[in-house]
Amino acid sequence: MNRTVYDAIMGETVTSVINRKGDIVKVLGANAKVVDLADVATRNLRVLLKEFFDLKTTEEQYKYYITNYEAFRDNFANLLVALDDLYLTAGVRGAMIAEEKHEKYLILV
Repeated sequence: MNRTVYDAIMGETVTSVINRKGDIVKVLGANAKVVDLADVATRNLRVLLKEFFDLKTTEEQYKYYITNYEAFRDNFANLLVALDDLYLTAGVRGAMIAEEKHEKYLILV
């Protein structure tokens, strides 16, 4: 499977999860704070990554990365912590396996 972090964060699976976060809490038993943490981190990373990849030169990208390093670091850390917690939730893990999404999750993490 050929996937990048960019593809994973910008992709339809993540959008689906964000749109269904109420169900993830109510039906699958996930912690609402963890789901919100993943949601906020993902939305922030989508903005950061889009702006980064919209830049034309490596020099511009480097300056952007240096300027926004803490935002990249903090949001990736928050996302990975949230994803780990979500995967430890039996209902979420079971749903990932049933929908054959666990491989994508494991590749991302």
